[in-house]
Amino acid sequence: DSRVPLTAVAVMPAPHTSITMASSDSTLRFVDCRKPGLQHEFRLGGGLNPGLVRSLAVSPSGRSVVAGFSSGFMVLLDTRTGLVLRGWPAHEGDILQIKAVEGSVLISSSSDHSLTVWKELEQKPTHHYKSASDPIHTFDLYGSEVVTGTVANKIGVCSLLEPPSQATTKLSSENFRGTLTSLALLPTKRHLLLGSDNGIIRLLA
Repeated sequence: DSRVPLTAVAVMPAPHTSITMASSDSTLRFVDCRKPGLQHEFRLGGGLNPGLVRSLAVSPSGRSVVAGFSSGFMVLLDTRTGLVLRGWPAHEGDILQIKAVEGSVLISSSSDHSLTVWKELEQKPTHHYKSASDPIHTFDLYGSEVVTGTVANKIGVCSLLEPPSQATTKLSSENFRGTLTSLALLPTKRHLLLGSDNGIIRLLA
């Protein structure tokens, strides 16, 4: 239904050719870009009222998708059957970003200033980090490290190894102007691609 606003979108991994979209009625819809109409339509909320879906992430295999809600709730769903595998209160604030990586690992950040690492079907997180000053609204992965960014233009590195560690540095105004809105790691040369609210994209070595 085109009258229902979309709140989050994610692309299914190859060889899939579909896109999954979450709408304001907590419904997950799958659309094949090559064909008209819907492939699947699944309800996420059930009897709960977890708020709006803020972020979606699809597992590398494409077999599951995780949705993060404005209430801090997260739902893990099987993309083949539509069954909810797990739903849990992951954070105390808005889910800002989620990533699903190999090994059934989920990483989520929230407006409650936390970055949390989960195994898909385990109750307790494997790692939990807290940003002292600002929420982590964007992050990317490189090996066993999570590189994070905040609106205060602070870049952090969180290690997923034991014992976990965390380091933070602030971008200088000479290297980056505006407010950091997104980041991505280019793995070949470990360059950092940064996007700002003024439309400028910056590549840092």
